[in-house]
Amino acid sequence: MCDAKLIVKSAIKHLLIFALLFRPASGWCELMHPFITARTDLTGKNEVQRKGADYVETQTVRSISVYVEYRFLQKPTAEYEAQCFFVAKNESSKQWYIYETHAARFSDMYGTLRFKAQPLLGSGQRVTSIPFTGTTWSGQPVKGRLHSSTSFTGSKVAGWVVRIVIDGQVLNIESNQFSLKQLAKDNPDTFKDALNK
Repeated sequence: MCDAKLIVKSAIKHLLIFALLFRPASGWCELMHPFITARTDLTGKNEVQRKGADYVETQTVRSISVYVEYRFLQKPTAEYEAQCFFVAKNESSKQWYIYETHAARFSDMYGTLRFKAQPLLGSGQRVTSIPFTGTTWSGQPVKGRLHSSTSFTGSKVAGWVVRIVIDGQVLNIESNQFSLKQLAKDNPDTFKDALNK
């Protein structure tokens, strides 16, 4: 009876070893999916001023960067790519669009990446000053400047999307907004095309 139990235990042990050694490739792929943490690293907002001969223009400028940390359970055997998409919203049309993309390859077991977008131009105002000369009703000469102001719209930073890709397959998607993450899931070709522009 004891011998039978030992035989069964030994058979189970060998079956487990066999299953681990010859498990399907998809099982190993699950181990090779990296753990990703992505967050907004820095944001900035300031105003720039441009002056001409007869005008002064003030415009809002926004900046943003993203910090990404990745970790594998074991040393990856292939090269992965981290793709970062910076998304803006047009202040006039309220439409979202990808205004900048970055990509970086990595094959370490763990590490960090940072992506920084170029300043994004927002709304602003232009004040124009035009000199004039004339005479009063009494014939006295007069001169001065006429001022006019016009406003214009630009874009605001809507957020970012980070994708981890290997051989064209998207493994992870992270974003600072759920709506943008869902947008990336539903429109993979749009993000792929943006990266290739």
